Amino acid sequence: MTRASAKRGMRILLCVICALAVVAGGIGWYLIRAKQNSSPLVIAYAHEDGRQSVATTQWAQRVAAACDCDIIWRDVTPNSIEAQHVYGMYTPYNSDPELKDLAQPDVFVSFAPVTGRDAIARGQSDDYLNLRKYLKRMPNVTRYFQEVPQAFETAQQADGSILSIPGDAGEDYDGSTVHMFINRTWLNRLGLSVPTTWAQLKDVLTAFRDGDPNGNGGHDEIPFAIRPTEDNSRESTATFSNDGWQLLLNSTGMTTQLNEQAGQNLFVVEHAAIQDVATSDAMRRVGNYLADLASEGLVPKESFARSYALKRYNEAMANAAQGKTDATNPVPDVSATFVGTTFAEYESQLASATPLVGVAFAFDTSAFGDNADQYESFPVPAEHDGIQPVWDRSGRTRFNLTGVSVRADSWHRDDALQAVDALFDETISFAQFYGEDHIEISHSNGHTTVNVQGDGTYPSGYGRSFVGWIRPGTIITGDKPRERYLAADKPYREIYRRMGSNGVLPMGMYAPQIGGTGIGSPTDEWLAEQVCNASAGFDRDASWNAYVQSMNEDYGRADNARDWQKEYDQYMKRDQTLR
Repeated sequence: MTRASAKRGMRILLCVICALAVVAGGIGWYLIRAKQNSSPLVIAYAHEDGRQSVATTQWAQRVAAACDCDIIWRDVTPNSIEAQHVYGMYTPYNSDPELKDLAQPDVFVSFAPVTGRDAIARGQSDDYLNLRKYLKRMPNVTRYFQEVPQAFETAQQADGSILSIPGDAGEDYDGSTVHMFINRTWLNRLGLSVPTTWAQLKDVLTAFRDGDPNGNGGHDEIPFAIRPTEDNSRESTATFSNDGWQLLLNSTGMTTQLNEQAGQNLFVVEHAAIQDVATSDAMRRVGNYLADLASEGLVPKESFARSYALKRYNEAMANAAQGKTDATNPVPDVSATFVGTTFAEYESQLASATPLVGVAFAFDTSAFGDNADQYESFPVPAEHDGIQPVWDRSGRTRFNLTGVSVRADSWHRDDALQAVDALFDETISFAQFYGEDHIEISHSNGHTTVNVQGDGTYPSGYGRSFVGWIRPGTIITGDKPRERYLAADKPYREIYRRMGSNGVLPMGMYAPQIGGTGIGSPTDEWLAEQVCNASAGFDRDASWNAYVQSMNEDYGRADNARDWQKEYDQYMKRDQTLR
């Protein structure tokens, strides 16, 4: 055999080997694809402990029938493996030793680390299926967006894509996540009226302090309970609060949105311009008012004690780093010492068997335990006559922004789309919200009526954490939480109508690249210093000036405001209606 012939033979052999490898590889790829195609659709549904197990429900069977597919449903409760180890859509199930025995979900429902707006913003948008491209294949969702334009607008990211579809608990919940409450029994006992200004509120609080309105002779009343600015519990994971003292900014005409990232960091919008409230004159007036109340024992200093301790500790550490110490004024190590009131203690005060609290912020009257019937909501008092107060418009009560998302690389895209659409079916929506055994549904004259059975609390349902759609015009009876909310929000409805959309940040606007703080912010520490020194001839002017200087120089507030303006302008370009 010549050398050329040998080379030709070798080339032919290599070609045959390569061809066989390609065929084998192709077969292998098709086998893998066939296996994936034949595997069930996997849906992870997150909810609280004690609620209905999805896989055992009839409505889950209806979802499977809608997509004509097999579904593996996984309940994700707070202590489950997935709840503790999944940190985003991109979590590698197959390589995580805690998750490797679980099939990676194709669909995530109400699963905050994956479907939450903050999680989406921190992750990679390419990991999520852009559901907007497939709305024509989802008739329930399309009708939802057409009939509730607010849901369509809210569902969109800044670029108009839809990576998570929110649940809608119905127009009854189209209000605030927090309200201001007063003890009506105490008012009646002392012959007082509901206050409408700060001056009147102070008079009422003084009467609550001095008049023994709970009748036990103990002088144990807390005229105005304020949620602590820091949770003094080692176990706490709280990062912000939507029912804190900042709500008094609404008395000045400044709208808060304490359930939105920008609002938590004390940015608001006025006439389409982002404003920094943290160093505003309105903020200073709120601080002065609270310090005045604290100086007369009308607001508990204990709610601010830990923030003040942290401020002193941080200042002492900074001085020590510069070689400055003050042996005559030692500062306790707050990492080991906990002072003031914890969140749990504060909530116990609200729900005490003997009513202790005159005024407080809360979601509804259930916060006051067995004395709930003594409390009623009232509009936040105006700073003074001539000011029209506004109210917090975070809007997270109606819409569950921790909605439903689909993995972009799912092999079961068609099935996933049909399953997601089925969640927004009317009957399936009711079953998710209330549980199958707690409702009677009837239809008459074009209206749907839902009668909630039992004590009206539907313990197996997911409630407002569901992902479905309660249609406009639905008549609901016997729903106790809904009735409590409507009663709490009623005094604010006229305020909402007067406010309109002016001064309201887009719901779900989230920008992880913009810095900020939540609970225990520099603003909390500034106020805590005012409150805890309110009776000691404290120099409020010097403290305010130092705080403003620090906010401007150390925290980049001007840069943050510009960044939020860019985000706001982008979000406001989203489509407001589905065309």
